[in-house]
Amino acid sequence: MRIFYAAGPGNVIGTYRHYLRGEQDPSQISMTYSGQFFDVCRKLDLDATVVTVFREEGSFAAGRVEIENWPRSWLNSGGIRYRLGNLWYHLRLSLAVLRSRAKAMVLSDDGAWYLLFPAAFLGVKVIPSIHCTLWASDRPPGLRHRMALKLNGWFFRRCTVGVMCVSDEIARQVRSIAGDALPIGVFLPTYLPGTFENSESRQAPREGERRRILFVGRIEVDKGAFDLIEIARQLREQGRNDLLFEVCGDGGALEDMKAKCEMVGLADDFRFHGYVTQPELGSIFRSAFALIVPTRREFAEGFNKVVAEGVLAWKPVITSSVCPAVEYFGDGVVVVPPEDASAYAAAIARLADDPEFYEATVNAGDEHRAQLYDEERSWARTLEKLLAIASPAFRARERAESSV
Repeated sequence: MRIFYAAGPGNVIGTYRHYLRGEQDPSQISMTYSGQFFDVCRKLDLDATVVTVFREEGSFAAGRVEIENWPRSWLNSGGIRYRLGNLWYHLRLSLAVLRSRAKAMVLSDDGAWYLLFPAAFLGVKVIPSIHCTLWASDRPPGLRHRMALKLNGWFFRRCTVGVMCVSDEIARQVRSIAGDALPIGVFLPTYLPGTFENSESRQAPREGERRRILFVGRIEVDKGAFDLIEIARQLREQGRNDLLFEVCGDGGALEDMKAKCEMVGLADDFRFHGYVTQPELGSIFRSAFALIVPTRREFAEGFNKVVAEGVLAWKPVITSSVCPAVEYFGDGVVVVPPEDASAYAAAIARLADDPEFYEATVNAGDEHRAQLYDEERSWARTLEKLLAIASPAFRARERAESSV
């Protein structure tokens, strides 16, 4: 039996090469979703066809898995080129699913799921896996977006087995457009035990060292990266020279952010690392005083793994109330209003000046860490449950596996 996986922009071929060697993908801290997909295929004795939107063309086949990259050069285009590119991508995807004779299809974040209705009507069991909210939390969708949501709601309700969501916030949105009868499985990012075993809670810097406030993510305006500059400026105005903002990640606005730091005289308060590998990031995590995740209202954040990773690493995390991850960690995160630089600055200052508050925030994460190691809450286990709903054949395979 064959399953089809329409994956996201990650390097799935690279992940699979590591998987064949019995290794985790070293470029990622959490267990990759594609690696978990391969685990499910192995457990349920499935053949697999995988299509990704990784930026480089390529293909790879080994064992019972075939992978092909379809870069979407039109993705950042506007107008008719984007619409035609999107339509052709979904048509090509439906044809590929049918040609593969797959019985089920897992579809990663897309936005126009309804365009895959031909595959569903021809009997393919479709399971969307949603990693971003359907609309930004504080901003109602416009007319065109509302029309797409109605079509997606119809598609989820009529054409899918169920939907996988990376947060309760996404699940609530899906229910609001598709109804309460739709099976929904909420999963969490999953980590191997010991991933952060060498991390330590550090309230005070070593002598002569500044406290490091760590940002990890793509450097884009809507990700809140530029908000760090105003936060740093306010802290400088308060006379604080004991803080250093470390920025890990690349993105379209990286050079603009560096230039702005220079222009406002804060270049010495920032250290830009660009893209860093997982081992390098582990070292940076260990040296961090706190993490900051400045999610903005206009960004359709689905979860944000950095929040989870900060909690796992015994570091305080400061983020905004519109980040869906906050409801999973209680007082283990410091929550402030979105886009409120003064509130972020005050939170950083309090963590730096109040050791008891710092320690309480770190310790509050203790009761929440286990969920991120729990296989029952993983993407893989959630997929298995929906596959069991999809077909008696998948249930039979799961029963056979569990009886071994």
